[in-house]
Amino acid sequence: MLKIGELRRKHPLMLQLSYPSPDPDYAELVVRALEELGVEALMLENPVRLKLIGKGFRNIVLIGIRGGVRVALKVRRLDYAVKSTYREAYMLEQANRIG
Repeated sequence: MLKIGELRRKHPLMLQLSYPSPDPDYAELVVRALEELGVEALMLENPVRLKLIGKGFRNIVLIGIRGGVRVALKVRRLDYAVKSTYREAYMLEQANRIG
């Protein structure tokens, strides 16, 4: 597990947030968004790799800790042309309400 505050000091790990190509500016935006959402930490596969549990056309999915609970974190892929995932978030919210 890696605390969000430590992520900036571990630059190679932080750059993994800008999948598929390393981009420090985008990775920093993701870190700020995670902090704003109250994510406390990210799970690691090993000391040099974040725990990636899914990779899709639009997003990657990581495991994080928020409020002491494991959560799935969808991070928009850097190479996805649409810059907003609001519609997708809305659809997921609706699906979760149904069960």
